[in-house]
Amino acid sequence: MSAGDVNRDGRPELVVTANGENGYAGAAWILPGGTTRPATSGSKMLTTSQLGLPASGWQLLGGDGLPLL
Repeated sequence: MSAGDVNRDGRPELVVTANGENGYAGAAWILPGGTTRPATSGSKMLTTSQLGLPASGWQLLGGDGLPLL
């Protein structure tokens, strides 16, 4: 899990990854920054295929320091 102003709107987005999701290829969720906390409205789920990564092999999203967003 990490946070940062991904879209440069002055509010930090929350990025959560899970290496066991999506057939163990991993997935990442981005929750937009709200005025006082992350918002669920407008959240996005990203998978390896959406990021142009293979769905198998060492390029997993999340966990153990493997490629993260």
